[in-house]
Amino acid sequence: MYTAESERKKSPRVLACASCKQRRVKCSRSFPCTNCVRAGVPCVQLTANQRRRRFAERELLDRLHHYESILRQNNISFDPLHGSSSSSSATTTATANNDDGHSATVNKDKEVTAVWQSIKRVALEDDDDPNKSDGNSSGYDDVDEQVKESIMANDDLLFGAASPDVHLAASHPEQVQIFRLWQIYLDNVNPLLKVTHTPTLQQRIIDAAGDLEHISPALEALMFSIYCTAVVSMTDDECYISFQQSRDYLLSGYQVACKLALLKCGPWRSNDRDCLTAFYLYLIAVEAQVDPRSLACMVAVAIRIAQRMGLHCESSYNNPSCRALEAEMRRRLWWSLVLFDHRICEMLGQEKSSTLSPSWGCHVPLNVNDFEMQAEMSKAPVSHDTAPTEALFAVVRSELADYVRHGVSHLTITGGQSAPGTNAHPKREADELRALETMIDKKYLAHCNVEVPLHFMTICATSGFVARCRLMGHYLTHATSTSDRPTDAQRSSAYGYAVRMLECDTKLRTSPLTKGFLWLVESMYSPILAYLHILNGLAKRPDEEYADKAWAAICDNYEAIVNGPKHHRTRLMIAFKFSRVTLQTWEARQSLLRSRNTAPERPPRLVLDARMNVMQTSSRGRFAAQPKSAENQPIRATPGPGLSTTGSIAMTPMVSTPLGLDGYQISAEVQNFSVPTSTGFYPEMSDQASTDMDMDQFWHQGSFNWVEKHARPQ
Repeated sequence: MYTAESERKKSPRVLACASCKQRRVKCSRSFPCTNCVRAGVPCVQLTANQRRRRFAERELLDRLHHYESILRQNNISFDPLHGSSSSSSATTTATANNDDGHSATVNKDKEVTAVWQSIKRVALEDDDDPNKSDGNSSGYDDVDEQVKESIMANDDLLFGAASPDVHLAASHPEQVQIFRLWQIYLDNVNPLLKVTHTPTLQQRIIDAAGDLEHISPALEALMFSIYCTAVVSMTDDECYISFQQSRDYLLSGYQVACKLALLKCGPWRSNDRDCLTAFYLYLIAVEAQVDPRSLACMVAVAIRIAQRMGLHCESSYNNPSCRALEAEMRRRLWWSLVLFDHRICEMLGQEKSSTLSPSWGCHVPLNVNDFEMQAEMSKAPVSHDTAPTEALFAVVRSELADYVRHGVSHLTITGGQSAPGTNAHPKREADELRALETMIDKKYLAHCNVEVPLHFMTICATSGFVARCRLMGHYLTHATSTSDRPTDAQRSSAYGYAVRMLECDTKLRTSPLTKGFLWLVESMYSPILAYLHILNGLAKRPDEEYADKAWAAICDNYEAIVNGPKHHRTRLMIAFKFSRVTLQTWEARQSLLRSRNTAPERPPRLVLDARMNVMQTSSRGRFAAQPKSAENQPIRATPGPGLSTTGSIAMTPMVSTPLGLDGYQISAEVQNFSVPTSTGFYPEMSDQASTDMDMDQFWHQGSFNWVEKHARPQ
């Protein structure tokens, strides 16, 4: 029978030791415990925390009712705590009119009742004594701790279990190199993403560099992710000059350490913004090295973490504990995450899975400098409307994305629904885009200085992005009806948009001002859509008005890409995916010149490299069909330039001087390679001119499914 005496005789609950709790492993609860004895570390027993005193809610309500009764007795008007009328608050719906004239119906964030929190609050309410403080070991806090220890002993799902013997302090670079990497991050990465607050973070990094043994897990993960992104923004030569190591060596070492640091801080169960920022920067650092299909899953995890933290919901920033600085950094992080997720979904052709949709209500970040925001501020500073700030690029990019997520073209591709009452006519969307461009130009770009790297980057990236939006609008206009053929003027306009995209991309890749920003140009601003439109169109209509300008733009852009960093993937995408259609388009142009009795043009580098790739593809096909020798080995031919039979770059001495994709010489056979006038040599254009090579390792054709469907010349 249960008695008070038996309760006193019951042995108190033994908690896990401090070491096992920190490592999140099961403790034997004997002191010293088995894990501590095995690891040779001191075993410190934890004691149960005294249960926090419950807020005396009943006493407060009684006092309020008493004061209300006094006010009623004296006929003083007031707003009672509980109104007499049981009117329910309706959901408020407002029509948000952006500065660009783009209107959309935005539902204000509803106050959703936390059902389980309400149940817990009601079920655990102490009706007998609200001031009672219970220190019993069987309290709910102890039970909650016991449950966590039992079910979260092995929750490292993404990166595997962390080794207890790993000493992360030894993985940090020297103190001088820490500050050098931090400065590179401030120069190349932070101006574009703005997901870290320099004034507050810099002091924390200075303190941490002086004592690497006692860094908080979140800050340590953030530091390693900063190392990674700093190296990603550098070239091989810059890494050798600054650190006397290759880029790949530095990147691999810091990425491994960053994974271990992320395991230690656990962003998937943490509400610390630094943990999520570290995870996001790590994904940025590995983006060029992993398959986009795998990366999409990891980015989805980051998006889900951000949603759990409430970054997507503007009402979560109204919490008094969320200061102005924290709220603004959360907005910046959310928009940067969403844009990164949308880009990965585009690469996979899974735009319907993109988070860039009208379903959430986070505001665009403020156009303010970092030094204007202090940690103690309860009110955000006023956004600058007539002056560029440190956050210029991030703000303009978010403004454009905010327009896109409500746009008809975007919703058509993603399968989303436009807001009620929104006119889905393409002309209306074109007018809205024009208004947006005017607003951004007056509010941001008109005050920029093209000699400032960040301003130059913002101007070119914005211009190229607007041209891309207009080109997508052109597809939408003529995709719904086969009878609605584009006119000559409309086709010329579409070529103009594609040429504008290429010109902006070429400026970004060749200007010395944006040398440190090329990592984002390669990641987020691929000109593949312009290549697809121009090559497809000129293959059928080589006499277009824009033909000469389009060929000049596409050749200049290809030169800029090939002469850029060797680790960029766009150069491989263009070289392999568009080789056949490039040759077909070039032959159509030469046929036109011959019909006009005009001397043939000298093949540009784009065409020479395309010929080389087609020859190599044909050589691999012939090599696979060769008879076997006596040793059952294929009779090998001398590999030519470009890709060898194993898929690696091979260099064979040649007599001729023209250069191929990576600067290797092209043989006379490839130079004199002529394209038959019959299109039977090539697959039909519906195959999108892919070579026989498996392109999954470089890119995914699914990202162009919608465009390819509607990009056929009319």
